[in-house]
Amino acid sequence: MTGRHAICVPTLGRGHTYIFNSRTFASGGSFARTRGRCVAAVSPDHKKILPVLSAEETTAYRIPEQTRLFTLPVGENAIAFEPETNLAFIGSNASAQLTEIDVSSGKLVRTLPVAHSGDLLWTNAKLFSADRRPASRVSRT
Repeated sequence: MTGRHAICVPTLGRGHTYIFNSRTFASGGSFARTRGRCVAAVSPDHKKILPVLSAEETTAYRIPEQTRLFTLPVGENAIAFEPETNLAFIGSNASAQLTEIDVSSGKLVRTLPVAHSGDLLWTNAKLFSADRRPASRVSRT
């Protein structure tokens, strides 16, 4: 199954991410990962990267091969991809920062002082971050 038609469902306590075909809902298998992970996102190219987050780290996997690419010591509960690049933004309700990573190299790019970035959305060339307070907006410059 290719990433374009994949739905990835991480489990909180079992330590597995299950893959389903989004058109047929047929099982595409599963792969083991560190227990406690709870958020997953497929990169805009739909082919190779599946970051899975926990409170302590971010681990990226290649799909459909299900091989681990890298692990970074940045853990939060929200992720958004910039569709034109291999950049991802990692945020959290409990953190005072937003972290930018280069998914192709597995490197931390920078951190931004954006507190409580628990919901992230990339649209119209802008990253939007929402929390319990008025919405914040971070533009890439």
